[in-house]
Amino acid sequence: MIDHFPGRHEKSKHMSKEARTTRRHEIRSAIQQMILQGELASGQKLVQRDLAARFGVAQGLLRETLLELVGCGLVEMVDNQGVFVRQLDSAAMIEALQVREMHETLAVRLCCRRTTREDLDQLRDLAERMYTLGQEGKEIESSEMGWLDREFHCRLLELSGNDLLVRLADAYLILGKVVRMGRDAKEVYEDHLALLDAIEAGYADEAERLVRDHIRSAETALSDRMAQGDNMPVWLGKGPNKQITQDRDS
Repeated sequence: MIDHFPGRHEKSKHMSKEARTTRRHEIRSAIQQMILQGELASGQKLVQRDLAARFGVAQGLLRETLLELVGCGLVEMVDNQGVFVRQLDSAAMIEALQVREMHETLAVRLCCRRTTREDLDQLRDLAERMYTLGQEGKEIESSEMGWLDREFHCRLLELSGNDLLVRLADAYLILGKVVRMGRDAKEVYEDHLALLDAIEAGYADEAERLVRDHIRSAETALSDRMAQGDNMPVWLGKGPNKQITQDRDS
């Protein structure tokens, strides 16, 4: 259960611009956690009055927060009905993977110019931890593996040194869904290691090809599942560090 912020009941309209922005981000993160942990269910209506009271802010600030959540795909506004937790939609996942492909191919090219040995060692450690979980019998769709996988791909974006890429990624990475694509943990592990080897060698074209193939494999697997009628992704649960994260083995 995500609690309200104790002792914070001052009117939002009297807050400074900086304090208002900080509070909005705090509330956004809290509501994200409530959705990703299942406290707010898919399709559930969000009662703005109740949420504003819970977080001790005016409804105007709460509405600003919900608009940000609309932008990252967690909630949707329905005309004359209100704001709802977004219904899970496999088609949206396909779109997210397509955009992700464009962003990550650029990111890995940039990584080839600036990634250090220490950076690569940390990424290999993430890949090893995912693979170890697979060897222990954990499904590639498990929450813990999904969190580690998202951390791996988010770290690539950060290491690109392009802040705009990182900010744009928020709009699709937060779609934190687990989709049972049936990908093999060893296959994912080998994809990750080959990508890191290409980055370390400075082979930008090869790195771009590898990450494109990696993401397209996830897209193909998801499309196959959808064709079989298995098209119901679920919001990802709480991760090991209580962060907001994304998907899984793609």
